[in-house]
Amino acid sequence: MDAARTYRPAGALDPRTALLPYRGPWTEREAAHLLRRAGFGGSRDDIGRLAALGMDRAVDSLLDLSAAANLPAQPDGALGWGPHERRASYLAMTSWWLGRMLTSRAPLQEKLALFYHGHFTSAVFQKGTRPLEMIDQINLYHRMALGSLEDLTGQLVRDPAMMRYLDTASSSKLHPNENFARELMELFTMGHGSGYTEQDVRESARAFTGYALSGGRTADRGAAVFLPRRHDAGPKTLLGRTGNWSGEEVISIIYQQTATPRFLAGKLLAYFLYWDPEPELVDAYGRLLEGNGWKVSAVMGTLLRSRLFYSPRAYRALVKSPVEFVVGTLRMVERATLPEPAPLVAAMARMGQMLFMPPNVAGWPGGAAWINSATMLARQNFADAVAMTPMTSDPADYVPGIGGLDVRALAGAIVELVLQGDASPAQRARIAAYLNANAPDDARRVRGAVYLAMATPAYQLA
Repeated sequence: MDAARTYRPAGALDPRTALLPYRGPWTEREAAHLLRRAGFGGSRDDIGRLAALGMDRAVDSLLDLSAAANLPAQPDGALGWGPHERRASYLAMTSWWLGRMLTSRAPLQEKLALFYHGHFTSAVFQKGTRPLEMIDQINLYHRMALGSLEDLTGQLVRDPAMMRYLDTASSSKLHPNENFARELMELFTMGHGSGYTEQDVRESARAFTGYALSGGRTADRGAAVFLPRRHDAGPKTLLGRTGNWSGEEVISIIYQQTATPRFLAGKLLAYFLYWDPEPELVDAYGRLLEGNGWKVSAVMGTLLRSRLFYSPRAYRALVKSPVEFVVGTLRMVERATLPEPAPLVAAMARMGQMLFMPPNVAGWPGGAAWINSATMLARQNFADAVAMTPMTSDPADYVPGIGGLDVRALAGAIVELVLQGDASPAQRARIAAYLNANAPDDARRVRGAVYLAMATPAYQLA
């Protein structure tokens, strides 16, 4: 690789300068990095288009969510939630969302919705949550993807899936339920140990009484209603402030706390930049978030153009989630439509992630927790299924120059396609040796070489 392809900024970047824009080389390598983080990766043509735009226009194209306007808003057909209907409904739901992730021309919208799904969690079928209520929640995340986190939090107070999952639908002034109030502060906005007390949780729970769901037990989806007679309208003291607070006013108070911008910025940075971001970096992005009305567009627009985003510290620094691994692989091999959903669901379950069914209210732990001996085997099995079976198109459709390259050049083309060149000499030699030893059947030997590239450690990293 030439000097431009191996460029890295010299020295460790000071996190306090992390908002400064990147001005280094812009090649397919940087474009692929951007597409993995602000989406799910892509084909060589997808990466080439971003590379040709230049960094600023490439980021602009990802921040433009209008290209997703015509995507389906829900699965086709009825979605039941009875014991004998759940499997079919779950497969339809998962197929709908994976299909959007695979085909959307606004991948950042889907990536942010996936982030919110693991942050502001709910789970289908639990506590009577209907499939269409979960679909509505994901669509809320689509609509609010780059909007205000404070506004999104306020919308969740009346979100039927959240109301069932965290019990505000049954909370009244006589029996206030603390689940939503507790998770609102601990997991959604301020973070554990950020200064709120058990008394704050209890007072907050009183403010979220009075919400209920209309529609009855047989409705496909409930609708949020407010019943004043069930609401505790009395004075409440929360985080040092006393008043007859409503739920909306509690959220406003929480978003005025010093812990909130740090917590939310830290979560965004850990998801889009790297795990365990430095305190100075978190503070800088927290100020940026708060100063721009809590709009995620301000954070993403700055982060995706920043020096630190393209630095060695950030490059391939995150482990792909199972959803990222599956969707990114299908995008890479230019799969135009989603394969049969049942094998995909089974594969992702073995990797440790099932959409619409986070393990608990804290969501998926992420990071290194995605990787262990069992999940790595599941990843390799999925990569083998994609590369070696008719699940995908012929490798001649996605490996450049397959018919006219010698073994060494073909190995290089595969490494570029799958890893953007991020392979050691030993890994390249192994791929070339496999190609050389399996010459009689061109398509099969290329499929095997693609699998070997996907089985490398670098391919597990976003």
